[in-house]
Amino acid sequence: MSFPASVRMGFVVDVAGYSRRSAREKVDVQHRVAAFVDEVLRDLGLRLDQTHHHGTGDGMVVFLPSDVEVHRALARLIRAATEVLAEDNRRYRDRMRLRMAAVIGPLGPAAIGFSGDAIVEAGRLVDSDALRQALTGRDLAFVVSDQLYAYAVRERHTALHAEDFTPLDVRTKEFAARAWLWRGPAEEPPLIKPSAWTLPGVDCVLGVRPGRIMRVHDVDIWVNSENTDMEMARFNEFSISSIIRYNGARRDAAGHVVDDLIARELADLVDGRRPVAPGAAFVTGPGVLAETNGVRWIVHVAAVHGEPGAGFRQIRHVGACVANALTHADRLARDDTAVRTILFPMLGTGGAGASVPATATELVDAAADHLAAVPGTPLRGIYFLAFNDAERAALEQALAAHPALRGV
Repeated sequence: MSFPASVRMGFVVDVAGYSRRSAREKVDVQHRVAAFVDEVLRDLGLRLDQTHHHGTGDGMVVFLPSDVEVHRALARLIRAATEVLAEDNRRYRDRMRLRMAAVIGPLGPAAIGFSGDAIVEAGRLVDSDALRQALTGRDLAFVVSDQLYAYAVRERHTALHAEDFTPLDVRTKEFAARAWLWRGPAEEPPLIKPSAWTLPGVDCVLGVRPGRIMRVHDVDIWVNSENTDMEMARFNEFSISSIIRYNGARRDAAGHVVDDLIARELADLVDGRRPVAPGAAFVTGPGVLAETNGVRWIVHVAAVHGEPGAGFRQIRHVGACVANALTHADRLARDDTAVRTILFPMLGTGGAGASVPATATELVDAAADHLAAVPGTPLRGIYFLAFNDAERAALEQALAAHPALRGV
């Protein structure tokens, strides 16, 4: 491993009670920890291969790139760790309880990995008796080193506040330090239920689903925001298209794609017809997402178009994507009584850079217009994905402001 020594923020994850598990349970937990770290990093806008990391058998050590904004990353790290762990424990009977320590300091290459005082401190903190005791009665005990706390919390550079933490004195035979324990929820946080609105006389709700799309496990149809060439994004991009493509593909044990299921089916559907009309919609199967997230269908909509030298832009009438997707969804729901819900991301607000409030209003208006035109729809839930707080606020405002909708 070769990289210049620099100051970096990092974290260590350690699984409580790992040694008491059977060999099979240990393998399962290792996979869950790897998935946990991947999801947490995605919330930070990072991939694992952009970090310096190594496994510890019952956990993982991860150091972020040196250009990461530490004060923002710490708040997101704590929030993501809480949400991802809660979601994981909802899916497994073997409850996973974690100790985590976040630190900052110099990191440099070593003969068999990397070295520095920060990595030593993180190891001591996460393995301390004080943190083990702090885990009592909760699923996550998260401690922050004194140096990281001083910069990111005490100096008020983050959304975290001093009252969110309590001092923790960590002492061993060779180590003594002050750290700060995050005063998080003592029990699993409740599942966030979507806000819901209805059109009078229609038995279908409109709602907001906050968070990452891969945490959604109860919606039958996912809508994919695509370009007018219907060419799915590359696996290493950070977009709805790339997330659906990669997670819907068949992969080997190392995570390499061996069968690009959804992209291949979509390419066959539109073969010879590119570019498609703005707003056009095509239906494919969900690939592996059927197994992991319970998805039954993917509806791909042409929400953006490319211009030479200008990149991608949202189409002029993005509401057409909603109308066409819902027409397909109604047909799918009539053919299969198990299909009752659909999820729309914020179409064209990512790389295409469209206005979040304007897009939220157009998506909500188009969905409400469809329900008014088809009051007998077999759908029972039309949901909008809010990846961050700004999207959630815009969607809820658009739903609340619509003159025909009523809050539930």
